[in-house]
Amino acid sequence: MSRAPPLPLLVLSLLLAASAAGQSAVGKRGEGARVIELGAEPARQPPELRISPTLSTVVLFDTPPTSVEVKEPRHFRRVRLAGDTLTLVPSAGLTEGARLTLTLHFQDGQMQERAVLTLLVDEDAAEREVEVRRRPRPRERDPMQLEDLHEENQQLRQALEALREENRRLRQDMGPLFSARDCSVGLGGLFTNGPLKKADLAVRPLATRNISLPEQPIEVRAAWTYRLGSQAALLLELENTSSAQSWQAGGARLESPEGANVKTLDVWMEANLGPGERGHLVLGVEPRGNELRGSFTLKLQDSEGGQTVTLRDVVFP
Repeated sequence: MSRAPPLPLLVLSLLLAASAAGQSAVGKRGEGARVIELGAEPARQPPELRISPTLSTVVLFDTPPTSVEVKEPRHFRRVRLAGDTLTLVPSAGLTEGARLTLTLHFQDGQMQERAVLTLLVDEDAAEREVEVRRRPRPRERDPMQLEDLHEENQQLRQALEALREENRRLRQDMGPLFSARDCSVGLGGLFTNGPLKKADLAVRPLATRNISLPEQPIEVRAAWTYRLGSQAALLLELENTSSAQSWQAGGARLESPEGANVKTLDVWMEANLGPGERGHLVLGVEPRGNELRGSFTLKLQDSEGGQTVTLRDVVFP
């Protein structure tokens, strides 16, 4: 007999399709890149560049460095310098508030030939793009302008800190209904006609014997599909059987019996699976009309892009 999955995950799985439109992906930042200016002499306090395990950061230079060094490179999946562009792809193992050192080397005979930046792990304020300039632009402002700018800057800092505090409070209060790493889900639309009842949900357990795991540490313990009106979702209960390697979900594809791809939403997980841990994975589906009739095939990839799970005979209620 199949076990019933946790109720919050049942509701969450059905919300993914309804909440995709109009929701902003975590990690999106405002337009325009922040500028870090390197003076003629090394700074007493290295400039900070805020990064996140869920976001790639691009650093643009007005003067291409000859090489870069990252302290503890094991914390990065990719550090690639191509001319005047540096791409940083942090790994999922970085913890909030951690500080790493990025050293830049130049050999053009101008200004300092070595500069240091501090990489600060801050998911709330991580930056997608930053410009590093070694030739500061001249500034001509009178003392009154500088005083006004300083006061405005202080007000903005206070407002930003207030927003961060409110964000932390909301995440704590809404923890059971939000995924801090992957996506946020709004519940209001499902309760416009009152509380949900058990009869409103159509649930179908799936057999797991057709799951293929080529040299991967993941085992599927149970699987279910759900329907609520035009909304649908697939829920997997996974176990990481590795004794040392963590596992993180990547993309997913749902193929129809004719081989066509059904439109799916982002994969959601409670958290990355550490060695020996179990967890739930949810894939939201956005069907059109009677598109979900018949038997489907799920192809799930890990965060490195490798195919991990192939589940056939996926049938929705």
